Amino acid sequence: MKLGSHNEAFVLLAGDIVLLYLSLYLTLIIRYGPAGAGSAWPAHLIPFSLLFVAWIIIFFISGLYEKHTLFFRKKLPAILLNAQIASIVVAMLFFYLIPYFGINPKTNLFIFLLVSSALIAWWRTKLFVRLGPRHRQPAIIIGHQEEVTTLVKEINENSRYQLEFVLAIDIDDDFDPARRQAELKRIIDERNIAVIVADVKSRKMAELLPLLYRLSFLESRVVFLDIHRVYEEIFDRLPLSVLREDWILENLSDRRHFVYDLTKRGVDIIAGLIMGLLTLLVLPLVWLLIKIEDGGPVWLRQNRLGQHGRDITVYKFRTMK
Repeated sequence: MKLGSHNEAFVLLAGDIVLLYLSLYLTLIIRYGPAGAGSAWPAHLIPFSLLFVAWIIIFFISGLYEKHTLFFRKKLPAILLNAQIASIVVAMLFFYLIPYFGINPKTNLFIFLLVSSALIAWWRTKLFVRLGPRHRQPAIIIGHQEEVTTLVKEINENSRYQLEFVLAIDIDDDFDPARRQAELKRIIDERNIAVIVADVKSRKMAELLPLLYRLSFLESRVVFLDIHRVYEEIFDRLPLSVLREDWILENLSDRRHFVYDLTKRGVDIIAGLIMGLLTLLVLPLVWLLIKIEDGGPVWLRQNRLGQHGRDITVYKFRTMK
C-alpha cells in the first residue's frame, strides 16, 4: 500500500465511521446496561447518524484525511483536538436546537463525547500507525547541502521513519534544472517514488516547479513536502538557511499594540518580582558554595544586546564550573 494513497484515506474514513458507531453502542451500554442498550439503539441510530455525517465533514475540513497527516504526526494531536472541539459544539447545537427526534440525550451525549474522543484519538495516533505500511517509501530530496545532508542522515539511518531517500540533489553547486528534470522523471518511474521533499523557495528551483506541480497535483503520482516543514517536524527547529532578512520581516515584524506591550511589561515585572523574592532564599547558599569552591569572585558581568539594539549589562553568579 503506497503511503499517502487514496487507500489509506479510505481506511482512515472507514475506521472513523466504525468507531463512531461503536462509541454510540458503548455509550448505550454504559447508560442502560447490556440489556437496555438494544432497545435504546433504534431511537438513537438516526439522529446520531446525521450527527456522524456532520462530524466526518468537519474531519475533512480539518484535513484529517489529507496526505500531510500521514507525515507530520507531531501536529496530528493538535489537529485532532481542534476537530473534536468543533464536533462537540456541533453535537450540542444539533440536539438542543433540533428537538425533532424525541430524545434529549444530555447524559448520553456527554458519555458519547468522552468515549468517541478517546477511541478516535487512540485509532488515529496509535492503531493506524501500526496498521500502516511496513516498508519504507522511496523519496527524493532537493535542497541546500547542509539541510539535505542532515535530513538524509537522520531519516535513512532511523527505521521509525516511513521514508527512505534514494536520491539527494544538492542545489548549491552546478545545479542544472533542465538536466535534473530528465533525471527526476526517470528515477520517479524506475523507483516508484512516493515522496519528493524540496526547497521551493530557492530561485534555483523555479524551472522544476512545473514538473513538481504536475506530478503532485495533476497526476497525483507523488506527495510533495516542503523541506523546511520536514526539517522543523523532525528537529523541532527551523534550519538556519531559512532565517534570512525576508523571513524575519515576514514573521516577526508585526506591529504590537499598546495594550499588548503594557500587559506584557506588567506580567514581566510582576513575575520577575515574585521569582526574585523566591530566589533571595537561595542566594546566600549559592554565594557560600562559590566561596568554598575556589574563593574567587561571586559575580560574573557580561554585556548583551537588548531591545532596539541597546547595550545592557547582565550579572550572573559565577557558576560556570
